Amino acid sequence: MIDSGKCTDTPKWEDPKGNGCIVYKNWPSCHDGKPIEGNEKYMGKKYDFPEKNCCICGKPNTMIPKPPPKDPSPIVNDEDF
Repeated sequence: MIDSGKCTDTPKWEDPKGNGCIVYKNWPSCHDGKPIEGNEKYMGKKYDFPEKNCCICGKPNTMIPKPPPKDPSPIVNDEDF
């Protein structure tokens, strides 16, 4: 797997209080991939891991399958021409 360089919030994710990633962004409780100081208490199991579901809180970039290696080019011998 390789890093796509893009992050996508988990679709339809909400914490137990019904807050989605947009709330975590606009509230704001997170910024630049981490909780704002003092808001760490809204991360983790109690809030269903916004840091694993919302890009603004730290969800990692989407991983995509690594493409298969290309077949090596056939060896061309000058004598074949």
